[in-house]
Amino acid sequence: MKNYHIFPFIISFFIFSSTYTQHSILDSAFHYEEIENYSKAAKFYDLYLKNAGNQDSMFVETKLKSAAIQYILNDYKTTFSLLTDAIQISKKIKNEELIFKANVQLANFYIMESKLKQAQKIFDDNRPISTFSPQNVCSYYHRKAFFHNQKNELDSAIYFSNEALEIASQYHLQDAKGTIFNELANIHQKKGDYQKAIEYYDKTCFIYKNKLRYYANAYFNKATIYYLQENYTSAIHHLKINLESIQNTNWSTVKGPIMDYLSKSYFALGDSLNGYKYLALYNEQVLETNNIESNKILNKLQVEYETEQKSKEILEQKAIIDSHKNFRRNILFIFIFLLVLIITSLLFYFNIHKKNKTLSNLLNENEFLMGEANHRIKNNLQLIVSLLAHENEKIENHDMNSLRSITSKIESISTLHQQLYMNEEKDTIELSVYLNNICSNLHSILRAKEINLNINLKAISYDINSSVYIGLLINELIINSIKHAFNNKQIDKVINLILEVNGKNAKLIYQDNGVGISNDTKPHLIHLLCAQLKQKSFIDNRNGFYFEISLNPV
Repeated sequence: MKNYHIFPFIISFFIFSSTYTQHSILDSAFHYEEIENYSKAAKFYDLYLKNAGNQDSMFVETKLKSAAIQYILNDYKTTFSLLTDAIQISKKIKNEELIFKANVQLANFYIMESKLKQAQKIFDDNRPISTFSPQNVCSYYHRKAFFHNQKNELDSAIYFSNEALEIASQYHLQDAKGTIFNELANIHQKKGDYQKAIEYYDKTCFIYKNKLRYYANAYFNKATIYYLQENYTSAIHHLKINLESIQNTNWSTVKGPIMDYLSKSYFALGDSLNGYKYLALYNEQVLETNNIESNKILNKLQVEYETEQKSKEILEQKAIIDSHKNFRRNILFIFIFLLVLIITSLLFYFNIHKKNKTLSNLLNENEFLMGEANHRIKNNLQLIVSLLAHENEKIENHDMNSLRSITSKIESISTLHQQLYMNEEKDTIELSVYLNNICSNLHSILRAKEINLNINLKAISYDINSSVYIGLLINELIINSIKHAFNNKQIDKVINLILEVNGKNAKLIYQDNGVGISNDTKPHLIHLLCAQLKQKSFIDNRNGFYFEISLNPV
């Protein structure tokens, strides 16, 4: 009988272990949220909610925190579901303050989604009372200020911001003060009081100096004020500082707007080269954002597919075990199982067919976006070429040659993006076609110098990342021959370009019949490009200049 006394201890031990584990999960979630690793924070919050024993106040608070994280991760459907669940559970456990807190967070969600009527109804139906915590009352007032700001009722927005700021200052709510200062800065920016707005953004940045995402957003808002004031030099200075602070992150939704304003500022200053540079970088960030969203959908579909596969395997194993039971019972069971299996297989087939169609559509959309990005980059580079050609008419001969050299390099990169846009494959190109196009771009210069270019190029597929260096290399060799290889007295001026292919090996040969190069001359750019390609190369004087490099076809 004495052994029965240990049961309460065992039960208490398991309850303690379970509680300790749940607290550890929450601590992990808080940690990752603090260091702004929101994806991992979301996973730990979800793990806590799935394993929570009771739907108590802690459960509701965790749902609200999880909802805030999911909104940062742009999962708006999950955010809305978590918030409405939190309200229902708060009503079930009759916790008036949690009902109030969850409703304020839901109102904020509606404001962010531009559903101002729904937010208005929540604010009309919910009022703070004296027993509520200062944090929740403060949150109510600064969210109401945000609501009036979105409606352009700026005086009301300032009034409620000051109400919130008084509470935050009284109870030392630093994070709340950061949010309020940011809101006040935005309100004064709308009112045209830019100096006041900058002061509030500086206060926001000071509070959020250890929270990089919030700091970056506030600093970006400050930089845009200089742009609005047409102080483009200061705007560029602050935008670059902002971009440098988040360069090690993958926040394409934050980096994109910064690059957009950098592009606009440079264009406003008449610096087209930097303008187009940051415009291209902005387009890359937009494409990265689209890729991230596509990958999220693909991963979700993959998880669903693997779950269905595992469920099918479990059913098949169960059928094998059950087959060893009574023979007469198995006859009926097998019949029922086969019927269920047929129906399941049909449903599975149609479900997989639907998902495959969705995956195909996403892949097609991704290829389309990649093609459009290459097309846009090609157009931007062509515009730069046009601008440089326009400048050609204004400058001296020496500078003109330099400018033509730069133009030809840009045209070789533009040609690569043109071919990528036309290709179905986005990671390889037909090298012979690419090199032919580069030679065509230089045809007018060669004809003007009375130089014959003989081309003999075999067809090979080549890696896109290496192709750009091959294009720049051939462009540099031809430009060097035009500038240095031939004297005015030479009548027969010839350049040979040969691409030999032997199975898995290929060799690119370039030769002119000019004066050659001296042993002391080191074509720096040619050596640099060969180093990027990581291939064996050879330079010699054989009746002129001779260059050879090995290639590895795909």
